[in-house]
Amino acid sequence: SALAFAGEQQATTLEVLDSPLLAARAADVRDVVGRALRHVSGQVMQKQDLSVLKQPVILLADDLTPSDTALLKPETVLGICTVQGGPTAHAAILARALGIPAIA
Repeated sequence: SALAFAGEQQATTLEVLDSPLLAARAADVRDVVGRALRHVSGQVMQKQDLSVLKQPVILLADDLTPSDTALLKPETVLGICTVQGGPTAHAAILARALGIPAIA
């Protein structure tokens, strides 16, 4: 679709920038575009609902989107370790706001 194409173009443009702060926004663009595409197509995303965790965990993931991170509960997610991202990624900023330690 045009939205998917434009979103990927924008994300790719951001990824190659010299600024790590702006390059990190590529994941945010992909997250928003993906959510918008699923919404307009009526698709329900089949993702693990991390908000239902009952036992305290340290979350290990390749990457977390800002929308994933916003649903985390600090009483059950004691820390986050991701392969992707960095201290300026929106997921990291949200984790700090929630009081959840995170490293990438």
